[in-house]
Amino acid sequence: MEKEEALKEGETEKINFASRLWTVPAYIWVFAFVPYFLKRRNAFIYFHAKQGVVLFVTEIIAVLISAIPIIGQIIGIILFVICTLFSIKGMIMGLKGKRWTMPWLGRYTEKLKS
Repeated sequence: MEKEEALKEGETEKINFASRLWTVPAYIWVFAFVPYFLKRRNAFIYFHAKQGVVLFVTEIIAVLISAIPIIGQIIGIILFVICTLFSIKGMIMGLKGKRWTMPWLGRYTEKLKS
């Protein structure tokens, strides 16, 4: 565990292919809860799952904001586009075996209980 926490952001870990595949559903909307609850013992998968849960909550907030006429819809679309880009980047980094902390939202993943 100490070795995994000592790795810097973007460094490649020696992760097996199955673990890398588990990072993909972590960034797909409500499916983020699957690896979040099933793969808690794997620190690499759990790291990406926590980010996926934060993205999911952010997407829910974007939907709620978009219910506000005009300005809310614009903000909601911007948030949704940002979440989509973060999801794609997270999947790519997870498949490469790298940890990537999302800008702005990454600090909230640290607040989720392990």
